Amino acid sequence: RFWPLAACFAVLGPLSFWGTWPWLWHDTLPRFMGYFRFHLQHYPVSVMYLGRNWDYAPWHYPLVMTLVTTPPAVLVLAAVGMGRLWGREQLGAAPETARRAALVLGAWALLVNILPNCLPETPKYGGVRLFLPVFPYVALFAAVGFQGLQERVRRWAEARMPVDDLRPKLAALGVFLALVGPLMAVSQFTPYHLSYYNAFIGGLPGAVRAGMEPTYWGDTYRAAAVWLAERAGKGECVWVDPVGFESTVRLFEIMPLRPD
Repeated sequence: RFWPLAACFAVLGPLSFWGTWPWLWHDTLPRFMGYFRFHLQHYPVSVMYLGRNWDYAPWHYPLVMTLVTTPPAVLVLAAVGMGRLWGREQLGAAPETARRAALVLGAWALLVNILPNCLPETPKYGGVRLFLPVFPYVALFAAVGFQGLQERVRRWAEARMPVDDLRPKLAALGVFLALVGPLMAVSQFTPYHLSYYNAFIGGLPGAVRAGMEPTYWGDTYRAAAVWLAERAGKGECVWVDPVGFESTVRLFEIMPLRPD
C-alpha cells in the first residue's frame, strides 16, 4: 500500500506544482532550478533569534519557531496522532500497512518542507512564513490525535454515565477545549497576529525576554504612522527605525495624512 501512494505523490506532486504555476509552463527546467537557487542562495536577511542578531540563523530556527508559535493543543494532539499511526491501535477499518503509509508520507511531507530551511547557508528569517507548508500536515496529525483521544474519553464516559447521544456532545466539548486557547490568542493579538508566541516560551513577554523578534515586516507600523499623524507637532521631524522602514511608513499613507 505504501509504494503506490508514494509513486502517486512523486507524480502528482510535481505535476500539481507545475500545473498551478503558469510561470513554469515555459522554460520549465531552467525556471524550476532558478526557483530553488533563489531560495537556497538568497541574500542574507538578518533575524533576531535567542538574543543575537544573525545573518544566517542556526539550523534549529525552523524547529524552534514551529514549537513556540503553534498553539500547544495542536502540537500535543499532533504528537498523539503520530503515536497512533505508529502504534497498533485500530483506526477504523484502516489496516496497519495503510496506517504506516500515512505516517511515513506525512512525516516525509514535513521533512521536505522544513529540512531545506535547516541547512546552514539557507536564509532563515521572518518567522514561519518560509516553511508554512508544514502546518497543514501538523493539522492532519492533530486531527488523528483528536479523534483518538475523543474515542478514549467516550468509552470511559459511557462506562460511567448513561447519557443519550454522548458522542456528539463529547465531540463538541472536545472541539471547544482544543480551540479555546487559539481563539483566545487570536482575540488577544488582533490585529497583530504575527506577534503570537505560545505558552511554551511564555507568550509574547517570554519571547521578548528570550531575545526573539516580537513582530515582523513592519506589522505594527501602520498604527504607529496613524498615531504620529494625529499627534506630531506641525513640521516635526520623525526618526524611523530600523533603517529601510521609512518607505513602509510612507506606504501607510502618513505623507498624504500629514504633508508637513
